[in-house]
Amino acid sequence: MANDWTDEVDRDDSLSDESYHHRELYAQFGLAIYMAQVLEMGVINLLSVMDALPQAKSQEEYDTLVSELMTRTLGKTIRRLRVLLPDEPELCAKLEVALNKRNYMAHRFWREKVQLVATAKGRNRLISELIEARELFEGVDRQLDEILFAHASKGGPTRESVRDAVVRERELMVALDGHLPDELPTL
Repeated sequence: MANDWTDEVDRDDSLSDESYHHRELYAQFGLAIYMAQVLEMGVINLLSVMDALPQAKSQEEYDTLVSELMTRTLGKTIRRLRVLLPDEPELCAKLEVALNKRNYMAHRFWREKVQLVATAKGRNRLISELIEARELFEGVDRQLDEILFAHASKGGPTRESVRDAVVRERELMVALDGHLPDELPTL
């Protein structure tokens, strides 16, 4: 597969302050919505350990259950998780706040706030809001991780096994050099 990608970082230092500020705003939006997706995977990971793992009678059945979880909306996965976490009302409330914030960002943020992009003060206001959203998603995801790792003694993942999996995934991505696994030809 031919591509024009290089190992070089294409940097544009000729940006005006205003253009740089716009770029920062869009980067903060990207980071926040990315962390919302990390949180979504955190919910799925916890459900895979608390719900799918106990139900599955085989690896194939477990894989099917987890694949099904990945097709659900964040709202549906959070509703299921609430049932499994009756002793975590504060966390469940934070999950609802995070869900509402994620949905707002995905569906209404720009439509409702685009006028603020016109001034530096407005962009700074939006950047602050996006940083706050990212921190919300990160904090809730950390809480989910704590519950996930508490299940390690019951056969769930340990911090070490997750760290090792992340290292292996990173090594694979480096080896693929800008490609996704399904973009490579079958050997």
